[in-house]
Amino acid sequence: PAPKPEPKKTHSVAAGESLDRIARIYGVDANALRAANPNVNFNSLKAGDKVSVPLNLMLDCINTAAAVSSPSI
Repeated sequence: PAPKPEPKKTHSVAAGESLDRIARIYGVDANALRAANPNVNFNSLKAGDKVSVPLNLMLDCINTAAAVSSPSI
């Protein structure tokens, strides 16, 4: 069987948004977001462009935040 596509969120770029801004919106690493979108030219984003934010990037961020904020016993 064919591999299942990775779950992702599709972000529609708004006017003036940058790679860093989109990464901050979703709480993900900008370099990881760039790597997940090899066909997107982040140097010339335009309103309406589509950027995929893989679910695993968002989960990594959530898991890291939970680990940092959990008190040690």
